Amino acid sequence: MGIDLVVPKPTPEVESRQKLILEEIKDTHGSLKQKDWLEKLRLRGVEHKKPWQLDWAMMDYATRIKDLENMLKSPSPPPLLHPKTGEVIATTRPVDELQAQIRRLKDKYAACYMEADYRGRGIVSRNPVGTVYYCDFLVGNDANDGLSPGQAWQTLGQFLNVTVRSPGDVLKCRAKQVGVYAATQNLDENGSAAGLIEVRSCSMADDPWGDEDDTMPTIQTTGAASPAVFPWDTMWWRWYRFYIDPQHTSNYAIQLIASHNWLDTIVRSGTQFHQILSIYGGAVGSHGLFDINLRDCVFNSSITHFIGIRGYAYNCVFGFGGASDDSQVGVANYGSDMFFDCCTFPTTTGTADDIYFAGTGKSIARVRDCNFTPGPYHIPSGMKDGQTLVFESCDGGLNQWWTYRGKISKDPLVARPGGATHSVKYEPSSNCALDAQLSIDDTWLKRPDFSAWVTAGPKTITVYVLGFGWTSFPSAAELLVEAQYWDGMKWVSACSTQTIYDNATWVAFTVGINPATDGFVHVKTKLGKHEASSGIYVDPKMVIS
Repeated sequence: MGIDLVVPKPTPEVESRQKLILEEIKDTHGSLKQKDWLEKLRLRGVEHKKPWQLDWAMMDYATRIKDLENMLKSPSPPPLLHPKTGEVIATTRPVDELQAQIRRLKDKYAACYMEADYRGRGIVSRNPVGTVYYCDFLVGNDANDGLSPGQAWQTLGQFLNVTVRSPGDVLKCRAKQVGVYAATQNLDENGSAAGLIEVRSCSMADDPWGDEDDTMPTIQTTGAASPAVFPWDTMWWRWYRFYIDPQHTSNYAIQLIASHNWLDTIVRSGTQFHQILSIYGGAVGSHGLFDINLRDCVFNSSITHFIGIRGYAYNCVFGFGGASDDSQVGVANYGSDMFFDCCTFPTTTGTADDIYFAGTGKSIARVRDCNFTPGPYHIPSGMKDGQTLVFESCDGGLNQWWTYRGKISKDPLVARPGGATHSVKYEPSSNCALDAQLSIDDTWLKRPDFSAWVTAGPKTITVYVLGFGWTSFPSAAELLVEAQYWDGMKWVSACSTQTIYDNATWVAFTVGINPATDGFVHVKTKLGKHEASSGIYVDPKMVIS
């Protein structure tokens, strides 16, 4: 079973790091005898690894050790604060924790190196089979090799950080059992895009123990303020079918920092908890921001929030309102991009934002085919420039685009005779102004309202606009239609000169263009004026003549 990967040749930088690690190992492990090394190889589980897995692990360790050592040398960055309460929700890792992981990774590197050396010199003869491992929270034993249900480990730590991991490794956990941990479960290694490292529970469809039980096992933590699972700067892991149950109200259920992980059918159970799931990026080395993928997950009894850095959630449930602060989801800054697809946001008090934005940086939340039950949904307050919330076909047809400068939505009740069957409604906020116009492209996505393919030559673009609620109407500079097209050398813009003059007439805003070649013309409507309870309707049926 499992995969076989071709390990790329180490870069000169990685080779240099490996030489430095080997020099250190000579000092720290030089006194070990052969029997000591054989015991260490068994402890780290390398006797079951294929040659490519040993090579992969050593390359991974060389990079991770360097990153962790850089963290020790770097001054501590300021903590990330909760945008509503001001509490610290992310800090740097404790020095002693970093030092312990560095020592552990160097010891694993030494085990991989000596295993390959012993095989090469004929000191040991192996039949590498280790790809699938087993864990039995009730009757397992960490002294076992973990390679069969009868030799199952008892704790997750044997798989997560004691033994050597490589892409394609799988840990199967026995159904229905509860694993209790006083401390967070950290991860050491990276998988790969071609081979995730997977921790999964068994079920009736995959039941090596013969239990015939679909009950998911539970990962429970008892330590105060300790997340149950804490992958920091680890990539390409998948967690499948678990209950996560921290036993402290200040606990995170799962916390990922600078990590690329999959969570599949993870259910947060038990008492109220501090934070559903936290994901931060850019915390280590040069890795920057990474993705989190959630599928069929349920996060219950939220006291505060879910906070995300770029990811995708499908068919998940966020909330059930664990406290009077009924925030279900928050999207943090630093270029975050969360996409919620077919998810549910159950509300109780209905007084707080279902989705909110933390910080001041650019971020976007796309919400498609989601349900806010029993509702109503609540839009984020205090949005900053460059932050965008997009609803598409939510609650049976809700289509809205929320920004710092106002809201743009589909309105099926207002339509121009002879035009489309609906209109696009612009409702500017008090932040909307001549130099801060409301339009669908006013975010970093740079999306136009309309795009159409046109042939070369003179054309007239017509967009119909209807005002509502105005007592002082926008000028031609404050309300305009802009068309961008290719003139053969560069993109050029042309703008309308018309104005609306009452709140009852659909006005034709026209723009003349003369593209030099066949190609796209991109058209957008811009509103740069705010007046209470006023705005415009735009007919999405653009006319080209």
